Amino acid sequence: MAVTLKRAGFDNFTILESEQAAGGTWYHNHYPGAACDIPSHLYSFSFKLNPNWSSSHGTAAEIRAYIEDIIDAYDLRPAIRFGRTVKECKWLEDEGVWQVLCESGEDERYDVVVSAIGQFNIPKFPNLPGIERFKGPKFHSARWEHDHDLSGKRIAHIGTGSTAAQTVPELAKVASRLYVFQREPGWILPKQEMPVSDQEREKFRRQPWRIRLERLKLYRLFESLHSVRTIGSDLWTATRDNCLRELERQVTDPEVREKLTPKYPIMCKRPVFSNVYLPTFNRPNVELVTAPIKGLTENSVVLQDGQEIEVDVVVFSTGFSSSNLLSQITVTGSGGADLHAAWREHGGAYAYLGMAVPSFPNFFMILGPNTIIPTSLMLIQEKQARFILRAIKRIGRAKRRAVEVRRDIALRYDAWVQSGFEGHPMTVGGCNTYSRDENGRITTIFPHSCSKYLALCVLAPFFALKTSRIKSAAPR
Repeated sequence: MAVTLKRAGFDNFTILESEQAAGGTWYHNHYPGAACDIPSHLYSFSFKLNPNWSSSHGTAAEIRAYIEDIIDAYDLRPAIRFGRTVKECKWLEDEGVWQVLCESGEDERYDVVVSAIGQFNIPKFPNLPGIERFKGPKFHSARWEHDHDLSGKRIAHIGTGSTAAQTVPELAKVASRLYVFQREPGWILPKQEMPVSDQEREKFRRQPWRIRLERLKLYRLFESLHSVRTIGSDLWTATRDNCLRELERQVTDPEVREKLTPKYPIMCKRPVFSNVYLPTFNRPNVELVTAPIKGLTENSVVLQDGQEIEVDVVVFSTGFSSSNLLSQITVTGSGGADLHAAWREHGGAYAYLGMAVPSFPNFFMILGPNTIIPTSLMLIQEKQARFILRAIKRIGRAKRRAVEVRRDIALRYDAWVQSGFEGHPMTVGGCNTYSRDENGRITTIFPHSCSKYLALCVLAPFFALKTSRIKSAAPR
């Protein structure tokens, strides 16, 4: 968003960052083996192509360095205020501005607010009795504590999602005993990862068009896979069968293999990409535990069947509160409307194009409700930033101070999005997925192709937004 504003000639903006450094997800997630499972050339911005990826899939450290490079390349650092955790945003109707309050005491006014905190920023811990009693190190994978020497330790790893696919193989290398506690197995897809040679990187540096061509190939490939979300389609069936073959090939013990076989249809939840996760269960120091956890004691994990497993360390890879968007911020719009109350009344979070909500003028979101699409979050963010820029320019052209989405259009758009989940594996598969909120509504992903969403951001009728004058609209 900042780069889009700057390239358009706007430089009067501020970035409020809660942490002491940039990176967001890639600042928090620095656990052993942390990396992206989307190809690097697709997981990057069109305005900052990177020829220096060491692999087809970037590591967490590389991605964070890439973000820092963007900040410096576009001289964004002076606009960033680190250590500023926003706790409240309130629309002041008489002034036509947003009052933004931070936990550190700042009270400032802004014409426009853009929330870019995403959906994977609040770690979720399981509700286990005795969790506070456990005396050894215990931490979430998204808040990894590197000061603990895990060599030779008995480690309990709770959770078997995408993060587990990266942490479990690394922990197995150092643990005397690693217990992997699984509530529900995931579908594991091979990760098509390859190193990038020095010669290839040199070609990317000298001929940037090669990167754009690679991005285009990857984009078309990912878009062609959209039918994998249709149960019974040829691609869905082929993908399921391939996963089962890989499971049989990589796991030697039939009993363990059975425990790792999902009982729900593939694509009911996000699949896991890994070439090393499944073979880890062939190691003699790794045990897969599928019995439900009853709770923790001072030095053990107690199962529902009464078994007690003594451990030295507990690692929680239990995901994020991704469906509880903006949960840490109070947002009050026109007429005293409360954003979270409005979403509860509606039955769940929604927004026009995932960016704008009725009664919240000059307030936008990047990666808001129903905007997660596997193809490329970077492309989505770029299009969203340009849409928001158009809205900001409209405010200026109209000599008016407030722009908000029309309620009827926002509701129609949401109804269309939700109808796209009819027959989707997530709605009929019966799995536990972070894409659903507490009411069972899917609030995270977009049910259609990335191309369709990108087209909507460009072609969506701008009469969906209405403008209004502010009586005391003094220049700011």
